[in-house]
Order: sequence, then structure tokens, then C-alpha cells
Amino acid sequence: MLLAISQAPIVSQDTLRSDHLCSALIREADRLEIELDRDLWQPAAAIAAHGRKPGQICLSLPPKLEEIGSEIVQELFTELNWHAPSGCSLGESEVDGALFLWELTPEAQAEAINADPASRFEAMTLSVPSHWLSAIVNGDESSFDCYGDAGDYRAYKAFSKGELSGGWSVTSTAEESEFSKSHDATGYGVLACDVTTCIAMRLKPESARPAA
Repeated sequence: MLLAISQAPIVSQDTLRSDHLCSALIREADRLEIELDRDLWQPAAAIAAHGRKPGQICLSLPPKLEEIGSEIVQELFTELNWHAPSGCSLGESEVDGALFLWELTPEAQAEAINADPASRFEAMTLSVPSHWLSAIVNGDESSFDCYGDAGDYRAYKAFSKGELSGGWSVTSTAEESEFSKSHDATGYGVLACDVTTCIAMRLKPESARPAA
């Protein structure tokens, strides 16, 4: 299920009509082989039956279905999220209120990459001091010159050698950071600080890559 979610994260877009959303959410439940309770499926299917593709002329929902439409949509979201793998959540995009998609934590993204037999890459996650990101992601070490902490620079270099050797490269980072006493740089002498979870990837060894 995690692999299916990561490969097709968008569930619905360009509409807020409850009939369109019910139709999209029922399809998603079928795709992920989630069996909906009959008491939820029946009204959801009745609402979805009135839907048309966005942009086309649509019939108005009967009053009874209109009344329960938003409630049924919310129940469908709850049901899909209940069955989703850890690290996945279905909701609306922060930048587009009419875009509904699966959002995966970095840990779930890495797990999906590693679970894909067709992938030529392997992935891992690292919790990294946030003030190291420009250096780790872009190779820009100029930030260390700004605050002149030689010990922190040595810790960063040791971390890079210890955790990112062997072809690993950080490819993406979480949008938010959090303050933590324990992180992947703790063993290199870095104390509690704001940290950001990153995904690092590398090519699989040749023997483990899928055939071309």
C-alpha cells in the first residue's frame, strides 16, 4: 500500500463538490484495496452517482444527499487515513484547497523507495542540525564562516564522512524543523538544537539493481 500511495499521491483536484470527492475517495479505497463499511459506502456511492467531471454541467444533489455530503466526505477521509500506513496522511494541500493528496513523512518516502523493486536507488533518513542544511544539501559551507565555530565545523565534517560516505547524497528535506536533544549528529558532539529530517539516497550496488 505504501508503494501505491507514493507512486500516485494525488487523489482529487480542481473540485470541492461532495459528489466529485466521494467518487474520488471511493476509487482510492478500491485502488488501495480498503474495504469500506457498507453503512459508509452506500451513501457515499449514492452521492458519487450524481457527479460529473469537473468543468461539465452538473446536476444538483438531492436535498437529502446535499445535507449529508460533507459529513460523508469527512468520514471517507477518516476511513482512508485509518487504514493508511504509518507516516502517510490524506488531506488538502496547504497551497491549494481543492487539491487532496497523500503526504508522506521523509521516513515513509524512504521506505517506499526501498520497497520499490524497480528502483535503482536506496534511501535512508537522517536528523540533521538545521544550520548545517546549506552545507549538506548545497555544499555551501560559508555559513560556518559567519559564526566562526571551529568545533561545529569539525563535527559537520566528521558527520559527513561518517554518515554520507559511500555515495550517499541528501536529496530532500522536511519542510519543518524541531528542537531535539537526540539526533544523528549527537555522536559527533553536537548538543541539543533545531534539527531537520532529510532523505539521503545512493545508487544500489550493481548486484542489487533491477535488470535494465
